[in-house]
Order: sequence, then structure tokens, then C-alpha cells
Amino acid sequence: MPLPAALLQPCTEEYQGLREWMMSVDYVSLSIISYLCGKEALYMESLTEDQIASDLRGVLEKFLKKHIPLPTKVVRSRWGNSKNTRGSYCYIKVGATVGDVDTLAQPICDNNGKPLLQFAGEATHSSFYSTTHGALLTGHREAKRILDLYGIANSK
Repeated sequence: MPLPAALLQPCTEEYQGLREWMMSVDYVSLSIISYLCGKEALYMESLTEDQIASDLRGVLEKFLKKHIPLPTKVVRSRWGNSKNTRGSYCYIKVGATVGDVDTLAQPICDNNGKPLLQFAGEATHSSFYSTTHGALLTGHREAKRILDLYGIANSK
């Protein structure tokens, strides 16, 4: 099955790398994606892939009222129990603005304006916060900032 037409449209240079990355991922049409949060996400992390596949099939059969084969593969994160993340992704809290995200993305500089500490990650992209591609794009942004700082040409 071909990629959706929206991915094939011309895009800005900033998003060209994302588009190329997305096109390199095999397109799978028979996928089920689910998002859980809170205690339900932690419970899901305690289950085996076989339990998840069986439960998913049971729910689908209940609602579709026909036999559904077991999923061939279950892929999921375990970010809730990871000692490095203890959760999943960022969000803009009530009362905050996208401007706060932009502020978080600004490097800490010395008195001459030279970056001393830079920030990348999905929490620092004002359009794609909470996403993997936001993390990817901000990594590119900060890498470019370093290349520019040292006058190194970006060969992409």
C-alpha cells in the first residue's frame, strides 16, 4: 500500500528530514495503535505481549461479533516503569502557552552569547511537542546550532 498523499506533498526544509525518515519506515496498513495513560498504562506494562494480544482479540471479537486472529506482534513502551523516564511524554499544562515551550528550547549562553547548555527533546518543539518526530527535529535543530557555532558546513 502506498504512503498517504499528505506525506508526499512538498514541505519546508525543516520538515524534509522528517518526511524522508517517515518514508523510510515500512508502511503497515493492518495496525492497531492504542494510547493509555495513568494506572491503566502501568497495568498494561505488567502484562505479557501474549496477554495483550489475547485481550485485544477478545475486545475486537466482542464488538465486531466475528472471529479475529491473534495479532502477530505486540510492540509497546514501558516508559512508566523506566527509571529514566517514569512516564511517557510532555504536555502543556493548564495556564502554560506554546511560548513557554519556545522558552524551554532556548540555550543557556555565556556573556558573549555562546551556548553553554542546549535543550532538545519533544518538550522543546512548539509544534510537535509530545511526539517522537518532535524529539528528532529538535535534535537536528540543536546539532545545527553546534555546527553553526563552530562554522562547520552541514552536509546533511
